[in-house]
Amino acid sequence: MNRIRIVSIILLWSSLLCCSAEIKLAVATTSAPVFDEPKKGLLPQTFFGKQDSLSIDSTAVDSLGNAWFHAKSKKSQGWIIATMVQYASKMSDTAISAALATDADKVRRLAILKEHVQWPRRAVNAIRIGVICLDMTEDQVVASWGQYDAKMNCYMVGTGNYQALLYKNKNNKCLMVTLQNDKVIGWTDDK
Repeated sequence: MNRIRIVSIILLWSSLLCCSAEIKLAVATTSAPVFDEPKKGLLPQTFFGKQDSLSIDSTAVDSLGNAWFHAKSKKSQGWIIATMVQYASKMSDTAISAALATDADKVRRLAILKEHVQWPRRAVNAIRIGVICLDMTEDQVVASWGQYDAKMNCYMVGTGNYQALLYKNKNNKCLMVTLQNDKVIGWTDDK
């Protein structure tokens, strides 16, 4: 019995770097650690973010039978556990375009943040992940969520004058961000 186990471990190790002939496109399904070598127990060198576009150029199997992919993104490369990605060929066109749009939106947000290093840390952290928070300015909301579809000046008894920024979400529902004195005081739903 031990002999069979030893032989299977040797076979797994011998197939460690079986390269595929073509590069396949994939998307990270979760925030995933990236390693220098295809084995658990090491400290990750970086992380791929959820919905990051990746190219898979080779595969490996470790001694425990876990499948690994050697993946590359625009920012980094390394080994990732295969269960943390999904091949683009197995995804719908809508999911692929959403993943690519997410990447483009990240790049847009980071470019804006490089131009506005003086913004408060709380707003910067929210913009980095694409959410909004109280006390953001209109420019910071636009940096996080993109250009709004409409802007209205409103008045409410007890609140006074305020501005409403209207966005359409993925389901074509209207989201409203309310600002008073150029500070976010609330919103109707999370984008």
